[in-house]
This record gives sequence, C-alpha cells and structure tokens, in this order.
Amino acid sequence: TLSGGFALMYVNSEFSYDETVTIPGVGSVEHRASGSGNGWLPGAYVAGAFSVALSDAWSFVAGAQFEDVGQYTQTLNGKQATLDLSRSIFVTVGLSYSF
Repeated sequence: TLSGGFALMYVNSEFSYDETVTIPGVGSVEHRASGSGNGWLPGAYVAGAFSVALSDAWSFVAGAQFEDVGQYTQTLNGKQATLDLSRSIFVTVGLSYSF
C-alpha cells in the first residue's frame, strides 16, 4: 500500500538550562531558567507498507513512513532550543492474524 496526506503534531515542550560564566581574575556569574511552551505543527507524510501471507491466517507486515512537520523552537532569556521534526522516519514490522 502507498499513502500520503496531511499531518498535524502537537508539541508540549519544557526547556531549562543552567550555565556558569567564569572570567579568570574577575569571578563568575550563574544563569538558570526554565519554562514551557506548546504549539501545533502542520505538515505532510508519505507512507508505504507491504504484507506477505505466511499461511491462511498469518501474515508478515512491514512499512515505513516519512513525515515533515517542520521545527518547533522555544526561546528562554535569549537561549533557544529547537526540535527538528522535518525529517522523521517511522518503521513498523509485525505479524498479522486474520480470523
């Protein structure tokens, strides 16, 4: 089988960082922050799968899906974290039983 279409992903993000900046002879400064964010990422997918009959009831099933919903970026006090979901690949392998 081949398929494709619209994809929509919801991101619920938590981002935190701790950093220490040290300048020899001057001292050090610590920075820390945490925050959360969320958003919807629209995109598209294409998928393919195949099935091979092992008997009248059992089949081997395998497939793959490529999905692109872009990137989600969260900014906190000038620092950024980016979740890149623009090249996601999902693989499925299994057995199917028909009754």
